[in-house]
Amino acid sequence: MSLRDSGGQRLILPLIVGLLLLGCVSQGWAQFRITPYLQCPEANAIRITWFTETARSGHLFVSHASLKKSLRFRSAPRPMPELDYSAYELKQRAAYPDMFSNSNFKHQVLISDLEPGQVYQYTVVQGAVRFNGRFKVPPPHDSGEPIRLIVLADSETDPDGRNLPVLWGDIDGQTYTKDPRGDSRSNRLEKNDRGRVLYVASQQVGLARNIRVIEKRNPDLILMPGDLVQGGGYQRAWDEYFRHFSGKLSSLLGKCPLIPALGNWENNGARNGAFAPKAVQASRKKYRAYFDTPANDNPDHQDLYYRIDYGPVTILTMDTSNGLPDNTDADTHPGISAATYPGRDLADFNQGSDQWRWMLGQLEDAYRGGQVIFVQFHHPPFSSGRHGYSFSSKAPRRDGQSGMPLRKYAPHFERFGVTAVFSGHSELFERSLYHGIHYYDVGVAGDGLRSPEPSPYAQENNPYSVWTAHGDEPELWQGGRLVSGGKHYGHLEVNISKLATGRFRVELLPVHVFPIMDPLLRVTAWERRVYRDVVVETVDVTQRDLKL
Repeated sequence: MSLRDSGGQRLILPLIVGLLLLGCVSQGWAQFRITPYLQCPEANAIRITWFTETARSGHLFVSHASLKKSLRFRSAPRPMPELDYSAYELKQRAAYPDMFSNSNFKHQVLISDLEPGQVYQYTVVQGAVRFNGRFKVPPPHDSGEPIRLIVLADSETDPDGRNLPVLWGDIDGQTYTKDPRGDSRSNRLEKNDRGRVLYVASQQVGLARNIRVIEKRNPDLILMPGDLVQGGGYQRAWDEYFRHFSGKLSSLLGKCPLIPALGNWENNGARNGAFAPKAVQASRKKYRAYFDTPANDNPDHQDLYYRIDYGPVTILTMDTSNGLPDNTDADTHPGISAATYPGRDLADFNQGSDQWRWMLGQLEDAYRGGQVIFVQFHHPPFSSGRHGYSFSSKAPRRDGQSGMPLRKYAPHFERFGVTAVFSGHSELFERSLYHGIHYYDVGVAGDGLRSPEPSPYAQENNPYSVWTAHGDEPELWQGGRLVSGGKHYGHLEVNISKLATGRFRVELLPVHVFPIMDPLLRVTAWERRVYRDVVVETVDVTQRDLKL
């Protein structure tokens, strides 16, 4: 058995596994099922979570120059049977020898009474190994300290993605944009059995290189508006996710808190029942087992929608999994039905719902508090992609998973001064501009590299599109090699800096991870590049009308 490396060459699996084991033991993951990751950054507190395969307690040590001695904590591991492998998955063990035992224990420690804006070091000792990390406490509202967010969606991790590349921005035979001289892609690129061009790296390599670039940027927060895994009910997909973010391949979330949102795939049992009602419920339970968030107004909806304040920045996260009435233009997914769902945690987002009232209340509170406001959820209200059709559209590719029902929030986003809205889902890397607010599809984390729909329906549904990587960043080939442009894996980098009291500069950078190729089209290196659609906004909270 073999894997494809970033250069398209074959490597022997045992060699890779051995190297991974050697490198990761030094990081201390060997007795961790998931290495420590950061959640819920507050003004003076943070949570550190990790998972093991045994019930043995771990020890957490926190140090800082202001402390006379390290803070010490002992974890109280809790069994998490909702994270067990299914019978179907257990049958796969022979094909996937790196599967864990069928046992999950969750460790979590809340660290409070911390100093705002300070960086603390921590060590988690679990058995004979240790993990070293750091965390930064959010700065005070008026500190003026620069803040960096990274936003990316649709990593859609799945163990099969270790070997499989995706179509390179190609839908139904529509060819990619040619460069201005008319040169098209080399005919030497790998193609699928239908003759359609595949990307130059597997999904695993694309996501891993994306994460490596992100790590070097040292962000304060990671935002992921949905589709973290390709099957919320498929435990191996979650193993693969944390393998990338808090495990063998990186420890990014051990030094940068994650702010996640539910996507359609987090509701999907995948190989374990797809959208059968109990499979949807089991999928959502897995998501909520991994992620803990600040409270909202409804205990049944805990961890589904929530608010994070990071100094002068507010991030409001929604659950847009299902809208009511089902199977109407108010709905985002025909496969999820409130009438047949067996739980109480399916949160409608439409007008009059608990989530609607909570969201409007938080928008007003953040607005009055002089915050720079961002919103994230999975389904894009404005999209030129395959999810840009309303439920009742006659377009032939309509799938009923449109984000158009979320447009009813647009007047309120405008009223309360939201700077940008982040989504994924259509996997375009697109920016739409509606009434001065930027709406992004950042679904280029590590799965699809799709193009806008060729159908005129999608164009009619989104006349607000101002930029897509597919249409506005043409490939330039020289000497048979791609030297610039094109659709690649990437993320949005958001930099917030204080200009004066109550005035902030917000810079939004669409970043892609570019593959450097040799004349034989082998990838020899990866490079961080920024697309041309850089946006800079000035947010002046002193000019807000507080009468509303």
